Amino acid sequence: MHPTPNPTATRPAAPPTLRSVLGLASIALLLVAAAACGGGDAGRDAADADAAATGTDPMAGDLSAGGAAVDDGSARVGTAAADDGTIADGAVVRRLTAGDALWVSVATAGAEPGSAVEVVWYDPEGLEAAVAEGRVEGGAAHQAFAADTTGWAAGVYRGEVWVGNELVEEVEVEVGHGGG
Repeated sequence: MHPTPNPTATRPAAPPTLRSVLGLASIALLLVAAAACGGGDAGRDAADADAAATGTDPMAGDLSAGGAAVDDGSARVGTAAADDGTIADGAVVRRLTAGDALWVSVATAGAEPGSAVEVVWYDPEGLEAAVAEGRVEGGAAHQAFAADTTGWAAGVYRGEVWVGNELVEEVEVEVGHGGG
């Protein structure tokens, strides 16, 4: 005699297979990659146009991070610096051509006068490409630091801004050849 099937009984769930786990992981990875792309060149071009029009850097962050004694300004990247240590109007960029001037404006108001400031640039492979150093000048709200981009390979370069021994900001610039 066979037992009568129970129509309300549920079948135990099958354990996940390697194929289903890898499939879900692949989908998640694709979603993260798509979000990181942020719209491709059209998005970058629009951000560059907005930065030039407003004199702001959409890639900049808050320099007050990490407990460093600086004002709530932000580091800005550009191709020219003004006399007051800021990036000159219309010179804020996210992309440039190898050999162009590269400046980073660092907000230093509130930092201890004499504190070391260092901007270290890393190439697309993560190797040090340039270093600009200085000291906080008393009373200066901003100071600008230049890097020589001559000979830089195409790709995204990451800059670390250090005040004292604290990393207070990271900035990026894309370097191209023949027309930026």
